[in-house]
Amino acid sequence: MKYLFLISALTISFLFSSMTAQSEFHTIDDMVELAREQNMNLANWQMTIRELVLIQDITSFIEYQTGKGFYIGKKKDGNIQLNRQKQSGLNETLLLVYTNDKDMYHVSYFISSEEYSNEMKKNADNYIKSVKNDVFSQNAQKFSCIFTNFDGIIDFDVLKKSAINRLNLRTIEETREDHFWTWSAHNPKWEHNIEINDEQMNIQIAVKHTENNQSNIIIGTPILISEY
Repeated sequence: MKYLFLISALTISFLFSSMTAQSEFHTIDDMVELAREQNMNLANWQMTIRELVLIQDITSFIEYQTGKGFYIGKKKDGNIQLNRQKQSGLNETLLLVYTNDKDMYHVSYFISSEEYSNEMKKNADNYIKSVKNDVFSQNAQKFSCIFTNFDGIIDFDVLKKSAINRLNLRTIEETREDHFWTWSAHNPKWEHNIEINDEQMNIQIAVKHTENNQSNIIIGTPILISEY
């Protein structure tokens, strides 16, 4: 079943390339391999898809999604949060935020898990593609990231060198402070890019050293949208 929708660009200052039909996890696989190479502990992975959608019959839309296992978590002021939890450890959320424009909603889909196995990825891949087919177009914005930690103070330069060598990255921007580091770069093999200052970027890494001599590291594509 398809709902009638109309796509409009979100008010954001960069341009996204379209999503492809390949596995949803090919970029996360690369990020996980980088993390494991540096002895990071994978805490969680997350994928987000966003788009501005025209939903002419919101009641039918919700009924269709609840028929697929979603349930209403929150509903207030025209905003609706639908949740779905799988026994495999997958957590999914469909967030619909009304725009005060007739039948237009900012729709965000979130899927995450603490587990990262081939069986989990196979299951998640099916759920993601099903939601994309039901709700989104090929122009939807997709963000992926992994949350990791390191038992000690990770060396910024060692991590940067490893990332460059493994992923063939080119530096776009870098910010360093005493206990915090962010790095933006471009991977020529990843198809999902953003454009900032006339340059293509598709990976960001943020590292924060904690007070108990630990390191929290987030790696995301094409840009980090989660709090550091």
